[in-house]
Amino acid sequence: MRKKIWISYLKDNKKQYFSLLQEYRKGLGRIKEIIENAKEETTDWKKVIEIYNRRFYVSYWIKEWNIIEMFLYASVIK
Repeated sequence: MRKKIWISYLKDNKKQYFSLLQEYRKGLGRIKEIIENAKEETTDWKKVIEIYNRRFYVSYWIKEWNIIEMFLYASVIK
């Protein structure tokens, strides 16, 4: 049922779908570049996170998986 609904929606909005797909493909290279840069900087961030988590007690922990999301978000708001 859900599949039929999605197919119907995409058929009705074919032009917008292909426009979105084109924009996504144009930005995919930039996204990959940002992720690679974030991976390179992960080592430094790991050290910072370890020091932070050792020194401070807070109700949440900073984890490594946040790093790539943080870089992606930061690059979007520039």
